[in-house]
Amino acid sequence: MGAPLLSVLALVLALPGPLRDEGDDQYHYIVGLCERGLHERAVREADAFLESFPRHARRDSCRYRLATSLFELDRREEARQHLARLSRLSGFEFAPEVWFRLGQCELERGAFDAASQALQRARASDREYLRVPAEFLLGEADFRRERFGPAGEHYAAVLRAEDPAAAEYARDAGYGLCWCSFRLGQLDSAVERIEAFLERWPADPLAGELRLLLGEAHLESGRPEPALAEYRRVEEGPHRPAALRGAPCAPPPGWPWARRCSPRTASPTPRAPSSRRRARGRTRARGRSRARAAPACSRASAGAASSRGTTPGRPSTSAS
Repeated sequence: MGAPLLSVLALVLALPGPLRDEGDDQYHYIVGLCERGLHERAVREADAFLESFPRHARRDSCRYRLATSLFELDRREEARQHLARLSRLSGFEFAPEVWFRLGQCELERGAFDAASQALQRARASDREYLRVPAEFLLGEADFRRERFGPAGEHYAAVLRAEDPAAAEYARDAGYGLCWCSFRLGQLDSAVERIEAFLERWPADPLAGELRLLLGEAHLESGRPEPALAEYRRVEEGPHRPAALRGAPCAPPPGWPWARRCSPRTASPTPRAPSSRRRARGRTRARGRSRARAAPACSRASAGAASSRGTTPGRPSTSAS
């Protein structure tokens, strides 16, 4: 073999194997940080990735990881901006998760139309694990707009769902239905739903509020005796003073201390089903994605945090 050919062969053998994609390695490192809950570090690494590799094939997936970490850190407006950008992509792998998280962010800032649009897209997607959480949050968006009829339909759909995840939302959806019936003036329905809630969750922290509401529903329906009984069953807690104020409005006919009271003297402040827990349960889909619905609103007043429950959704942070 000639010397020139031997020299070329030696040079070829000395070359390294296929060059590793540094950006790809960095992306998988970020995914690992997200999976381990190291969101502060994940945000720093994702920001660095997007600055160093602006045209990398995984730039959109990296932005998604960045948005989910910002969401977990309660930096919701920053997360929303990234999610809004991702929602405009066509064919993005995590589009349903993006719509769901974007819906949550819009709901928390009171942009109810935008929230409903995003959540409807998440509900209509092929991610079955997002359907019940999205349905529940659609109810939240309608309730906060005082659209009690549509809100009640969403809550009822959650209770009818056969998805195992529905059990996680049953309590808050049932609570929402109680308030929807009351606010719509469907007092007999409100009584029935409140009694069903109290039978299923008798020791729930919401019991005092709903007993007060039950007394109010009886009183407005012209049933003072059961109203008085429910007011008296409200135990010590934030609703006790209202129950004591309401009791004189509901004595049996003929009691000497009976007095006239305007309706809803004792009525509790309406709250949103999702106002109590900052983060809610989880459901897995296809072994990869995870949704945690965290109700985002308060029934007491739009934008106010209440004592009740809070907001759904932890989309997947797995590698793609």
